[in-house]
Amino acid sequence: LTDDKGRKVSPWHEMPLRSAGQLRMVVATPRSTRTPLSVGSKVAHNPLMYRPTGDLVHKLMEGTSLTSGFLPQTVMKRDGGRLGPLSVVDISARLLGAGATPLVVLLGVAEDPRGGQQVIVAQETQ
Repeated sequence: LTDDKGRKVSPWHEMPLRSAGQLRMVVATPRSTRTPLSVGSKVAHNPLMYRPTGDLVHKLMEGTSLTSGFLPQTVMKRDGGRLGPLSVVDISARLLGAGATPLVVLLGVAEDPRGGQQVIVAQETQ
């Protein structure tokens, strides 16, 4: 992702979490695709990268038309002890592309009973 001056920025560390009092999410996997993208936590600027995964977000998306992503400037411990941003599943009807940064309202939290990973459930405010 780039800022308004064309400089590369990290969608995890440099994208603002809030705008006008609302939360922003970064779309990693649009609802019309099955290609899971995740934050490249060990790559400069943390780009969105393809990474096969078995985490809860991607399991929730199997056979559905949900958009997944994350909240920038947040951190949680994931499966295997690695760190990453808080995951978000957006239930809005609008199609959002990978890298989109919509404002969202939080609706609730789902938890994976196997490992305690939490997923934020949100809806785009448009």
